[in-house]
Formats: sequence, C-alpha cells, structure tokens
Amino acid sequence: MVKTWMARRRLGPGIAEASWLLLAGLLVVGVPVRGLAAQLPAADLGRLGSSSVDERRAAAEAIESLGSSGPAAIESIAQQLNDLRHSGDARTPSSMGDLRAGGGKEADSVDLLVHQKPDPSVVRALATVSLMRALVRIGTTPAVRQLVQVASDAGGAFRPELFRDLKLLDERASAALIEARGDPSPEIRLWAKDTLDALGKRTPGDAVQTTSDQVLVDVLRAYATIRDVDALPVVLSFVNSERLPVRAAAREATLAYGQDAVGKVRATYAALTGERSPDDGTAAEVDQRLFDAYDRHRLRDVYARLDQGLTRQRRGDVDGAIADFDNVLARQPVLDRGKEIVPAYVAYAEAIELTDRARAKDYLRRALRLEMDDPGPTSSHIQSEIRFLEGADLMSQGIVDTVPFEQALALDQTNAHARAQLDRLRADATSRRTREGRIAAAVGAAGLTFLTVGLFALGIHRRRYGARSPR
Repeated sequence: MVKTWMARRRLGPGIAEASWLLLAGLLVVGVPVRGLAAQLPAADLGRLGSSSVDERRAAAEAIESLGSSGPAAIESIAQQLNDLRHSGDARTPSSMGDLRAGGGKEADSVDLLVHQKPDPSVVRALATVSLMRALVRIGTTPAVRQLVQVASDAGGAFRPELFRDLKLLDERASAALIEARGDPSPEIRLWAKDTLDALGKRTPGDAVQTTSDQVLVDVLRAYATIRDVDALPVVLSFVNSERLPVRAAAREATLAYGQDAVGKVRATYAALTGERSPDDGTAAEVDQRLFDAYDRHRLRDVYARLDQGLTRQRRGDVDGAIADFDNVLARQPVLDRGKEIVPAYVAYAEAIELTDRARAKDYLRRALRLEMDDPGPTSSHIQSEIRFLEGADLMSQGIVDTVPFEQALALDQTNAHARAQLDRLRADATSRRTREGRIAAAVGAAGLTFLTVGLFALGIHRRRYGARSPR
C-alpha cells in the first residue's frame, strides 16, 4: 500500500525512503497520519523526516504557510494539533528543553529542531511548533484559542515557545487568555493569569486598552464567558459606546452575566437616570431598562433633530426636512423611529423621479431599508416606484422592455407613471404592427400589380410575334 501511495505521488528515491521512515515512525508512536496528510503534500511529510536539514526546514516552512489561508485553515490546523496531542506518546525531544539552554534563549525553535536527528519525537515537536506558527499567522481569537490549548501538551514542554508566540500577538492574545482563566485545570488558570500579567494585561482596564474594535469585542465577550465580576464595571462602561459593534458586544456580555450583573446594573441605572430601577423583572429585563435609558440619553440630540425635520415637513419645507432626516440617519443608521422618515423620503423621491431618476432611486432605497424591520403596504409601493425607475433607465439606454413596468404594476396597481408608460409602449407596439401590416399589404399589392402587368405584356408579345414565326 505504501509503495502504491509513493508511486502515485511520484516521489524521488530519497524522499520516498524518508516518507517511508516518517510514516513508520508516526505509526510507532501512534500519530494518526490521516489528519496531517489531508493538508500537507506527501513530499512535505517526507521532508519533515528527511536526513537533510534544509529539507526539514523547508517542510516546516510549508506547514507554517498554512496560516496564509487565513481563518479558513483554523479547523484543519486544530485537527492536526489534536492528532499530535493524542498520539499516545507525550515525549518531547531534548531540543524543547535542555537543547534550548545550549542554543541560547534567543535561538529559533525550528532551527534547533531541524538540526536534531529526525526521530519520531523530534518530528512530532517540529510539526507542533510549525502548526503553532501557522496559527500565529492567522492571529484571530479563534486561532489563538487553539494556540492556547498547546499549553497543556507534553507536560507543558511547549510553553516557552507558546509564550514567544503570544508575546508576538500581543493584544490579539488577550481574549483567548482571559477565557483560559476559566479553564477547569488550576494549572492552566494560573498559567493564563501569569501570561496576561507578563503581557501587561493585569487588569480588565489594561485588557480593553486597544485601538482595535475586534480585539475589544472579543475581550468583552471573553470576560462574560468566564463571568468575571471584577470586569463587570469595565463591560458596563461600553454599553453606550458610539461604536455599534462594541456597544452590541458589551450589551451581549452584560446579558450573559445574568443574575450576577443585576446589582451593578441597577446601580448604573440609578446613577444615569436619578431614579431607582423597578424591583420586578428578570435579569434580562433589568439590563434592557438600562440599555433603553442609555439609548434615550445618547440619542437625545438625534431625536431632537428628527422632531425638527417632522415639523418642517408639516410646514411644507420639504428640502429642510430631508436635510434633517439625512443628518439623523448619518448619526444613527439604526433608529427605532426610522419609519417616521419613510413618508417624507417617498414623497421627495416621487417629486423628482421624472427629473432626477438616480437621486429618486437613492431615496426610495433608503425608505425601503427603514421599512425592512416591519414591512407593510408602503413597501410594495416603494418597490413599485423603484421598478418603474429601472424601466425608465433601460429606455434611456435605447432598451425597450415592458417587464419592469409590468412588475411595477403587479406591486402597486395605483402606480400612474408605470401604467402610463406601459400603455404608451403597448400603443406604440400596436401602432407599429398596424403600420407594418399596411406596408406589407402595399408591397403585396404593388407586387401583384407588377406581376399582372408583366403577364399582360408577355401575352401581347407572344400574339404579335408568334404570327410571324416561320412554318
């Protein structure tokens, strides 16, 4: 079977021999080869256990390059690490411990390993370190979660290498390490805490010091995952963030704390509103009262601008109202009172649709987005107007198509512009068919006349010249 596999891969003699030795070694220590071979070419597997240092280094680099595929590669890398983790042999080569002391603290682990005799334990360690570096290349929280799991492998032999990787990732490692503080193993919990301290993330306040929204979102969720009550004040400080992803993550985290957060949430509500939060309701309802109070406070200027626009609309100042509404949505795209803007946008679009189709379509689509959460009869009217304008665009390009206008009427039978245009197109088609019929009849009549005259002339010719023919 092995010979057939090697033949199919067309390996050279040296690589084939190395592949055989590597596969035999992996089977001896119990490493399932299937998971590793699924992602790595057979040649790379062979080179990982090659007698050549350069070949082994190239194989390690090929494994590390899996990280270039991005988050899509996390699952397969995690499976390969899991295969190695459950190989049935937890031994690691001296290069992960004693050899590093000989090579110096700054020595590269891969460089140390590739210079070792490629016995199964060395191959296992080299594969693990290379896969770790692939995860570092990806650098997302899901990738770091898989990286952190290596802390318990082989009795912690990989922790020095793991710390170097986490230090390289810096703040991107925070969320996964925070989650590790809730690990069932006291040893891993202590290791995670010490690592966070070493990275300068001693407190929740330190951990949220980042310019990356994604890192902050992951950190907030991580604190909620382990229900760190000490981090709750920091989490609550972001439930009114101007940045939507951060605000959503902080609220999601607060809800995840459940009953553990109720006391602090009530105190925050009282400080914000000057009123005591009602004693009734579930933890989620208590949280929602705080969120609603923050929204009213954060959006008070937005609501004032919305009310101003509605007043202008009632007074007939359409342009002023539209300017106010545009400002409102620029500051708060998702607004609970957004449907109040819809009539103004639709009326404005209809007023300019014959003179400025592009702008009319833009406002109709804005109105349709505001209708999405609670679509009603107005939604069909808006879509009808959009289809009418799309049909008009086609006509301006010389493309005559009745379908958009038919669709517009199917959505809204009262769409006068669509009906008028469709009637006009149908009348033009009827007129064109009538005209073509008349032309065809005229051509036919003329042809018949010419044929008759020709036959008549031919008959005269035969009578005249036929009598003079010799007998």
